[in-house]
Amino acid sequence: MNRKWIRVTTTETDPNRTLAALKQTFPRMRLGDLVHTAGRLRAGLPVVVKQREVQDTGALTLTLEDGPMLPLQAEPHPAFEHAWFGLKALLYPIVPFAYDCLEGPALEEDVALLEADLGRALPAELKSLLSLHDGQRAAGPLLWELAPICERLMTWQWLNRSGHPLEWWNPDWFPVFSNGSGDYLVLDLSQPEPPLIEYRHDEEERIVVAPSLSSWIAQLHEELCTGQLFASTVDGRFSGLTRVVPTEPRMQVIRFDYS
Repeated sequence: MNRKWIRVTTTETDPNRTLAALKQTFPRMRLGDLVHTAGRLRAGLPVVVKQREVQDTGALTLTLEDGPMLPLQAEPHPAFEHAWFGLKALLYPIVPFAYDCLEGPALEEDVALLEADLGRALPAELKSLLSLHDGQRAAGPLLWELAPICERLMTWQWLNRSGHPLEWWNPDWFPVFSNGSGDYLVLDLSQPEPPLIEYRHDEEERIVVAPSLSSWIAQLHEELCTGQLFASTVDGRFSGLTRVVPTEPRMQVIRFDYS
C-alpha cells in the first residue's frame, strides 16, 4: 500500500458519541460505512482511511495517525486451500457473484489484536481463510455468512459477558459464520484441530457439523455434486445455497443434562 493512509483509533466507549465523531470527521462517508467503522472501533480494532477522506479533525475522541495497514500473510494450509479452491472451481463459473461479493483479506493488525484478545493464536486454516477474505457484502458461496473480524470479536465478547451457563456457551468457542438471526458456526479453539460446531441461541443441542473448517467446505462441495445443495436465485440473482433435504449430523450431537 503506497498511498497515504490515516489510522483511526478511539478510547470512546459510548457508541452514539463514536458515531457522531465519525460523522464529523468523515462527513462524506456513507451511513453503512460509518456504522461498520463504529463497530470496528467498539471492538477495539483500528480503522484505516485514505488521507483525503478526512474532512474535519476536530473530533477529539478520535486519534488520527499516519500508518499503513498490511493484508494478512498466512502460511499455506493445503487441506483448506484444496477445499476452498475446489468449491470455487465448481461454483464460480455458475454464480460468479457469490465470490465477487466477498471482501478482501483481513489486516495483519486486526488478526494480531484479535489473537491478543483471545489469548491464543488462531488456527492455521482460519488464518488461511482470513488471508483471502474477511466478510461479505451479500450472499456468498457458503451456507452461512462469513462475518468480518470486528463482528466476530464483538459477538465473542458479548457472548462471554452475557452470563450464559457453560451448558449454552463456552468461551473457547469462536464464531466464524452467522445466519443473521443470532446463530453461529463456531470453532472450538480448545482443540488442537478445532471442530466446527453449530450454536443456535434457542436450542440446547450443539451439533458438531464437521471435524474442521476445511472438511466442512469439502462437505459442501460434495453435497453440491450429489444434488443435496443447489445455488438458488431470486429474480435471476444468486441468493445463496439451499439444501434440498436436511441431512443428519455428520458427527455427534452435544447434549446437556440439566437434571
